[in-house]
Amino acid sequence: MSDQQMTGAPLIVVLASGSIADGLIAVGTGAGMRVEVVNEAEAVALTASASAVVVASHLPDEIPVLTAALAAGVPYVGLIANRGRGRDVLAALQVSPELRALVHTPAGLDIGSRLPGEIAVAIIAEIISERPRSAGKTDCVAPDVVRATPAQ
Repeated sequence: MSDQQMTGAPLIVVLASGSIADGLIAVGTGAGMRVEVVNEAEAVALTASASAVVVASHLPDEIPVLTAALAAGVPYVGLIANRGRGRDVLAALQVSPELRALVHTPAGLDIGSRLPGEIAVAIIAEIISERPRSAGKTDCVAPDVVRATPAQ
């Protein structure tokens, strides 16, 4: 997808590194999103234009990024963490309980993901599932599954 096509695409701001960040780039861009892997200062600066902020830094810099994302009203704020670390990070946030409750942790749909690529799929799927739907549109209901049978 060209840069021009991506201009209007949802922006996913990622404060992470390594295989998780690589997976989010691959899956997010494959889904038509712009994915920016950034440092703390860049993440805070981009929150106003972000559709989602995903944090997995395991460093003190995640607190200001999460706080800025919540204050900016970013539609999806996710923290990649196990339940225990997620509770600890949420407790450290100096925001109202209502804002704290908006953080998705562990980030991603619960699909049994273990590998970085699977975690990225789960997170991008949750971002898609949380985005606002157009007025007048109804949820898509899949027709009965049709399975091919081997030719006789």
